Amino acid sequence: MREARAVALLDGRRVRDELRRAGLSQVNLAAEIGVRPEQVSRALNGVPISPDLMFRIALAIALKEPA
Repeated sequence: MREARAVALLDGRRVRDELRRAGLSQVNLAAEIGVRPEQVSRALNGVPISPDLMFRIALAIALKEPA
């Protein structure tokens, strides 16, 4: 029997806005969280991702935002 996997969807437009505010590109974000740039691109284009990847994206942006 296959185990169900949790998936998450990002609001790509909002994440792109947050990346701009934080001064991060998709490539920089990918390097910061240790994934390939293609994974970030797919996430921002509506492909389901793991909750772990969603958390790592959110954390990286939050830590880069200007105070």
